[in-house]
Amino acid sequence: MSSAIVPCAHRPACPGCPSYGEPGLAADAASCLAALACEAGLPAPLVYEGAALGFRTRARLMTRGRAGSPRIGLFAAGTHRVVDIAHCPIHHPRVNEVVAALRAAMRESRAKPYADSRHSGLVRALQVVVERSTQRVQVVLVVNDLTPGATEPLARALAQRLGARLHSLWWNGNAERTNVILGAHWQRLAGAEATRE
Repeated sequence: MSSAIVPCAHRPACPGCPSYGEPGLAADAASCLAALACEAGLPAPLVYEGAALGFRTRARLMTRGRAGSPRIGLFAAGTHRVVDIAHCPIHHPRVNEVVAALRAAMRESRAKPYADSRHSGLVRALQVVVERSTQRVQVVLVVNDLTPGATEPLARALAQRLGARLHSLWWNGNAERTNVILGAHWQRLAGAEATRE
């Protein structure tokens, strides 16, 4: 691991960054990419590296736990146990701010995290997109419901906590027993219809 990269407190339980801190492409990925370019009659592509930390501007995170102490993060490999990644060094700082705001808003509104075994609780997941030009966040609350009514107290509390950082807030209903993250039901609760990139 490069000395410029700080160790991640969420590893190894969090499976989100299998090559955290390793510079460049993995050897097998570089080889496959070069072979694909050669097959197409092109030179091997140049690889440019961006920022090592704070670059992930899109995230889908699961919520589990208890109403008083929700866990927000990724599933540990092969499980539905959420690894709480409140201070992910790879996430754009705004993503981490949304995670903190959602955790506080869930406590304030007493919104319960989803429980797989009982198929109960309200908040299943969170999707965040940082609009790079404005640094504001598009937030999608994925809930275990087919109408947004029960989500309104949570949405209000979250919008208040995010204030001017909020680009838009969306409700997504997924009341099925499924591993699919986003449901078929959508409603924009506040803000613009789309982010600009």
